[in-house]
Amino acid sequence: MTPIYEHTWDFTNKDVRSQKITYCGWRYIAYVVLGTKKFKLSNINPEYDDRSDEWSWIQMEGMRQWPAYQAWDNPFSVDQEDIGFESIVEAIEKLPNKNKIIIDKATEFCSFPSAENLFKRVQKKYPNTEMVITFNDNRNFNTDLTYFPSLAYWYYVWNQNQNRLEFIRDNTKNEVRNKLFISRNMLPKQHRLDFVEKIKENGLIEKGIVSRGWEDPPVYIEGSDYNGDEKNESKLIDYYNQTFTEVVMESDFKHDYKYVFGFFDGEKSFRPFLMCQIPLIFSFPNFYKYLRIAGFDMFDDVIDTSFDTELDYDKKMDIIIDNVSLVEKNCTSNGKFKDEIWKRLKKNQEHFLDLKNYYNYWWSQYEFHCR
Repeated sequence: MTPIYEHTWDFTNKDVRSQKITYCGWRYIAYVVLGTKKFKLSNINPEYDDRSDEWSWIQMEGMRQWPAYQAWDNPFSVDQEDIGFESIVEAIEKLPNKNKIIIDKATEFCSFPSAENLFKRVQKKYPNTEMVITFNDNRNFNTDLTYFPSLAYWYYVWNQNQNRLEFIRDNTKNEVRNKLFISRNMLPKQHRLDFVEKIKENGLIEKGIVSRGWEDPPVYIEGSDYNGDEKNESKLIDYYNQTFTEVVMESDFKHDYKYVFGFFDGEKSFRPFLMCQIPLIFSFPNFYKYLRIAGFDMFDDVIDTSFDTELDYDKKMDIIIDNVSLVEKNCTSNGKFKDEIWKRLKKNQEHFLDLKNYYNYWWSQYEFHCR
């Protein structure tokens, strides 16, 4: 990719805004970064998506609702919204094609309702532009805008490991395993504390590989020191080959549909598919709905996935923990995965690795919401 436009400037002592538009030979891509967090992720790859030549793509990174607002639909402050509007408009004006634009907000802690008015302002300025908004917010909204959840961290995990994907594929093997589950936890959030306490009480912790970054001293999985290596799954492949299921305690969870930060997912939720694990994901309700739409096997026939829609916190936690034993009972034989289960896990892995499936999810959602 050859940059054709790049500009970065400070607008407060604490925040940095940057904007970059890149031409990759087949489509223009605009990056808009708001806030203090600056990193670049390109979801555009002509090798995997050949159906969107006519679309321009604006990806927003680092725009966080922080500190929290008091109401779920409380919009950005005037300054925040004006900055976002100015940035997006400047990006659009640099695009050679303004007929069809996707605006993608990929990261955590920013709900769609809080930014809806911002995007309505952009749509009003460009009334002849077909505009699609995707957010990392897995909820349905009654909005005049074309909106759907992005599942952006599928691409994030793929991108972080892209130079090691073949190694991971070739070295995830159905061998005899000496542990039931793996669970990687760093920050002491309440659901993680409760999970660890419960599995200690029932003795299950001895059957797992469980990191706890808050203990003194911290309990880390060797090779994952939370200085960047946690994004390199290949360093942990021997641990994954010892276990049958990954219990993911996501960054956050709430059952209140009006939760200010939205129902977001993170990179943790996509690791089980890459690493051939039965997924047990403690997250916001109805997340599994979108994973199924995206084509992943959630093993509904061999485990109890009702925890995904369970709104009672204690029941949700108990079902997750009970599922560890169900995995052992229904998915294993003689210390290994049953052959039919292993085939399904490898199919999930191949589905994850083929990035065309990620774009297929996007375009199927676009077609569904635009019918």
